[in-house]
Amino acid sequence: MNKSKILIFLFLLPALIYADEPSDIKPAYKIKAQKDASLPTIRGAAPINSADLVVNIASVGRPTAGNLNPITNRREHTGTVPGAEDQVIYLSIPVTVVVTNVGRGLARPIMVDLEYENSGFPSHYAFFFYTPGSRLEGCAYFDEELAPGTSKTISGKIVAYPRILREYKQMRAGSSRFRFRVDPPEAGYPQGRIRELNEGNNYSPYTAYINFPDALPDLTVSIKSISPAAWPADGRRDYKVIPSITFEVRNIGDIDVLVGCPFKIEFDNPDSSMPWWIGLMGSVAGDIKVDEPRLLTFENLINIDDHSSRLKVTIDHEGIVAEKDENNNSIEAIIPEIRAVTPEVTTMH
Repeated sequence: MNKSKILIFLFLLPALIYADEPSDIKPAYKIKAQKDASLPTIRGAAPINSADLVVNIASVGRPTAGNLNPITNRREHTGTVPGAEDQVIYLSIPVTVVVTNVGRGLARPIMVDLEYENSGFPSHYAFFFYTPGSRLEGCAYFDEELAPGTSKTISGKIVAYPRILREYKQMRAGSSRFRFRVDPPEAGYPQGRIRELNEGNNYSPYTAYINFPDALPDLTVSIKSISPAAWPADGRRDYKVIPSITFEVRNIGDIDVLVGCPFKIEFDNPDSSMPWWIGLMGSVAGDIKVDEPRLLTFENLINIDDHSSRLKVTIDHEGIVAEKDENNNSIEAIIPEIRAVTPEVTTMH
């Protein structure tokens, strides 16, 4: 071989060596350049033994609305002025999700957050996933390992709260649908904290749209006791007296009734064109809170017509409180017969 052929072969040798390398090796991995801090960090393909997390919804419970904070179990008002009609309305749905590692490596930590789409729902409300034991608020975060082929069941609540404090006597809720995401992106981790085989399967399917109930009070009244009627102490027999009556007002709705509520006690009047006449009107003092019954006792209801045999107690008779059920505000009862022996009663209230 002459010298010119040797020189040509040596010149082509690097090109022949480069051509024999595998074609799937990208030149970008061969270049060593100084890192530009302004560019996003790009991760390479995950190794074959990496984890791979998926999340699915196992169950969704009944949605509720009210001014009971579902996390602290306290009723919360935002007003600082006595008698202010402002209440924080919360929404809550019990939910259970299951996170499964379908990959080939350990996964740590386990993190699940929530996405939602509203339909006619107040825009200033925000939803988050509350989970007891989580190390972060607003999502499920457990600093523990999940081995390949194993699952973790996470039970919590989808909770909605107002991002701005506004006054509410009531709230007409809309509907929303939800889905969950495992290993969500965060600052510094655009693809999540865990390097996964498949970064595109981290979402659960959406739920159907869930309708929330209206957050409203619901006032009811019941008669606990009525003393037998008696003739008045002045000896007259054209009217009678009820020595004592006790009735109970209860709020079986979602939110408190603030600053009390009016009521009235009526008696039937068979000899009049008006079927009922008012014997007493008053107002329940203070708030009527959910599931905290109020007992009211009144003595010596006088000037009841001798022929009256029934009485009726009505709460919110003026209709000033918007309620879930407007048809359960009254209760009727039979007036007990006059005693054989007239007790000593006064006609003074």
